[in-house]
Order: sequence, then structure tokens, then C-alpha cells
Amino acid sequence: MRIEDLLTEAADDTGRPLRHSVDDIVRRGRRTTRTRRLATATAAALTTAAVVAGVSTWVADRPDATQPAGSSGQTFRVDVTTGKLVDPVSGKLIEPPPSVSPLADAEIITRCGPSDKTWREHMPPSGDKAGPINSKWSVPLKTGMGDGFQAVILSPDRTIAVTCQLKGKSPSGGDDSYRRTTLASQPSLPPAPEADTKSRKISMTWSRVPESVVRVVGRPVTGSPREALVTPGFATWGIEKQPGGLPVSGKVTGYDAAGKIVFEDTGGAVPVG
Repeated sequence: MRIEDLLTEAADDTGRPLRHSVDDIVRRGRRTTRTRRLATATAAALTTAAVVAGVSTWVADRPDATQPAGSSGQTFRVDVTTGKLVDPVSGKLIEPPPSVSPLADAEIITRCGPSDKTWREHMPPSGDKAGPINSKWSVPLKTGMGDGFQAVILSPDRTIAVTCQLKGKSPSGGDDSYRRTTLASQPSLPPAPEADTKSRKISMTWSRVPESVVRVVGRPVTGSPREALVTPGFATWGIEKQPGGLPVSGKVTGYDAAGKIVFEDTGGAVPVG
């Protein structure tokens, strides 16, 4: 028997002769190698994905897991029944902030124009060179409903601050108020160090706050906690119901976007009702 027949017998137990050339065998070998490489790479990718997903889930499920940067802080849950925030300190429901005025900035400036003219004629503040309020001034804070509003109007150089409060389209005497002063003299939270901060009363109208503050919660001595309306650098408790009246003292706390406490002021004032 020839060597070729012996090899055929050994390679094919069915008795069929070997019908593949050397070139066929080489091509088959190359296809087998590529298939194995692809299978190996796919298996490695799936294994890596499984490991990464497994580690992520494990870390997230651990009670002592490291939180993402900037996420640690107070958590304000929403009460599903009322839609109000739950105070993480007292567990009470927080009264929502006053609403943003629907009036356009230009209309607010126009309606406050006559009061500004009267103020500058009769009570010109020392060092005030900003001139009359106009379209170049900005309105960083405005609150109210309908035609009634309270607004802060700033000069272009942000040195002069106007507080304008109108209860309706027509002036209503003692119910309206207007004030023009330097921004630096307006009360701030937290305040500059003082000898007796607990006797200090923050204006019920509005206050300056650090730029990083996005939420201000007031916790009065009695009653429910309240949230102020906050815009970058400013906060207000809403339209003052009794001009000149002092609100009830309490603790005012400012939080940043991550829920971290930026300041706590026990000398501030929290309005009630």
C-alpha cells in the first residue's frame, strides 16, 4: 500500500479518501485562527463588562460606599401627598418659597420710575452717582403675583440697589414702599462679624447671600420652616405684609446645590404666616 493510502486511512475513519489540497488546509487553518481570536476577544470584552458592572453595583450597594464628589449633604425629600419638601432637620414640611413675579423686568423698572424720581429729589443718598433707573439697570430678584410685586433693581456697576414694592398698578399709599441705597449696606446672610449678632434683625424684604447658595431655609422658633426665594446672590421671604414690622427670630440656613450647608445664621429673622 502506498504511503498516501496509509495517511488517508489514518485521517478518515469513514474510509473516504482525503480530498483537500495543501492550499485548502492552509486556508482552513487561517479561518480557524481568526475565529478563535474573535471568540477570545469577545469573551474578554464580556468578562471586562461583567467585572465593571459588578464592581459598580457592589460599590453602590455598600452602606459605606464613597459618594460622588460634591454629593454629600442634606437630602430634601418631597412629600408625595402635599408636594412640599421635608425638612431634614425637624422632619416638618417646609412652606414653599414665594413665587417669581410674572412681570417683565422692563415693566417693573417703568412702574418704579416715578417713585425713583421722587426719592432722588427729596432723599438723595450720599455718594449716589448712578442716576435714574432705566433699561440699563438689572432686576436680579422679583417676587409677587399679578400686578403686585417686590423687586431689587441694580445699577449697571452694581453699587446702587433699589427696593421697589408696589401692591398694584395704581399707588396705594402706605402699602407701597421704595428705597434706594448702596448694595454694600444691604443686610447679608451670613453677616459681617458683629458684637451681638443675636440681637440683629435681618430685613424681611430681601438679603444678600453667597453666590453658591441655591436654597435658604428659615426655621422660626415656632411654626413651620419656610423656604426663601433665591436667585444668584440674593434671597427674599416675599412681599412684606406689614411694612416696618419685625419678623420672628429663628435660624436661617443656606445650602449649595449639593445640599451642603454654606452658612447658618442664628441672628437672622424668619417671617411667619
